[in-house]
Amino acid sequence: MMKWKYIVSAVVAVSTGSAMAEQGIISVNYAANTANADQTIDAGETYGISALGTVVSNWHNVGYNAVGDAIWDDGSTSTVGAVVSAPGGMSTHHGTNTNMANTVLYAGPTRWGGNDPSFTIFGMANNFSNGYSVIVYLTGKSWSGDATISDGTTTYYYNTPNTYATNLIETTNTTGVTVPQATYAVFKNLSANALQFTLSGVANGTSIGGFQIIGEKGSFEVPPPAGVVAGWDAGATLSYKLPDAVGNMWGGPWPANAFAGSLDGTFGTQAGATDLFTMSTVLNNVTNGNETINITVSYEDAVPVRIDSLHFDIGRQSNAFDTVTLYELTGPTTNAVTNLIYTASGLPVTGSTGNFNDIDIMLTNISDNVLADGQNLRFLLVGSGAVSNDANIYLDNTAFFGEPISHYEGWAYTYGDIGSDTDDPDGDDLNNFGEYAFGGNPTNGNNVGYLPYAAGQATDGMTNYIEYVYTKRVTDGSSVNYKIEQRFDLSLGDWTNSTDAIEMGTGIVVSNQFESVTNWIPTDGKTTEFLRVNAEQ
Repeated sequence: MMKWKYIVSAVVAVSTGSAMAEQGIISVNYAANTANADQTIDAGETYGISALGTVVSNWHNVGYNAVGDAIWDDGSTSTVGAVVSAPGGMSTHHGTNTNMANTVLYAGPTRWGGNDPSFTIFGMANNFSNGYSVIVYLTGKSWSGDATISDGTTTYYYNTPNTYATNLIETTNTTGVTVPQATYAVFKNLSANALQFTLSGVANGTSIGGFQIIGEKGSFEVPPPAGVVAGWDAGATLSYKLPDAVGNMWGGPWPANAFAGSLDGTFGTQAGATDLFTMSTVLNNVTNGNETINITVSYEDAVPVRIDSLHFDIGRQSNAFDTVTLYELTGPTTNAVTNLIYTASGLPVTGSTGNFNDIDIMLTNISDNVLADGQNLRFLLVGSGAVSNDANIYLDNTAFFGEPISHYEGWAYTYGDIGSDTDDPDGDDLNNFGEYAFGGNPTNGNNVGYLPYAAGQATDGMTNYIEYVYTKRVTDGSSVNYKIEQRFDLSLGDWTNSTDAIEMGTGIVVSNQFESVTNWIPTDGKTTEFLRVNAEQ
């Protein structure tokens, strides 16, 4: 879930002569009362599964609160987050067994009144380089009966041990036949950026004691939903992006709410967002004033990207601001000029959770929606119309939609409506693609770029040559192929690829986008020869 402030076995193995990737473990213990020392795994205390190498310290002890920027087992900070849904409440399960003190089985979100507890983790892509595994610790009342724990793909069955056991027993049962007593399940080979785990049972009393996430530290790319250039659905960093996209938002700070969020699974009305219950950022209103946020998206690749639209979800309480306005920022960062792009008023009240207001903004009227390498777009989002300081706005599921385009398309875009690549709008007998390939201007008939020319004659031993020079585009991502073609009679035959041209070298840079190519063409035994350079993509 995106914030209104963009901010958005686990043994270390070593083999002789090479170091393995560093493993990391994040551990969360749920407690009904975090002030009760028996319910927590405190500093200096360790817990985990010896056989899996997860007996570690630095556990998070939480009740209903969200976990943000979770601590690794070595004490360093990650950007992993987690939220819990406990509609049945938090309960203790120790009974008279004091040996459960300082274990993950003592308490947790419990199934009660037919309400299933769950927890959601997010920010995986920016913290684990090769996927991850999750150990879910299972506990509950001794009389609670059969239950399941599921990540939406795999479901494990278990039964709470009859005697408040503290020994850890794994369930691998996925059939529901002969359900075993167990206290944990392991979900392996996971790769989702955000994932929800839900506990269900036949009766009340089953519970989630906590969990551990295990994997190699690092990051991995999450393929973005179709059409998304950069998108956020949870946490402080991009949840989805094209490999070279960068996104940022600032202007807060505003707190994140673990119990607020859009659940419709869309960015505005566009598909692809998570429908998981994670968190949304809360914006507290200023009566008769504005709240603003700066949004930037940039691209760092030679192949340009076109940004078509911006989509997000907004939830609001009664008396919270009901108007949003988007401006494009151009010019100097410190004194930017604003260009009105979009405004919507009278947004309905939605509450903090559910189907938020869908905002879809087409970016057809901005100054330039094609981003070349290193370029960015800057926007200012303004909320206004609040009548109470204590009413909240919730922002979630934000994404820029667009697509990479060819380098030629990016170049052509800068000249406006010039037609197709075969059109010749300036009438200089060089079509648009030719202008691109040779550095011309498709809107200026007097500028056809760097045309090929004969630079003189050359001799190598007993062989005579003419020196023929053309200029080629060398911009990264341009992918233009150049071929010297020849014919010996303009009235007969056709142009064919030169069979005797010798490329002698390049290196004379005409600009940062072009360089010259010197070729020697043999002249001995020839009376007439015509040469040209053909450029194609």
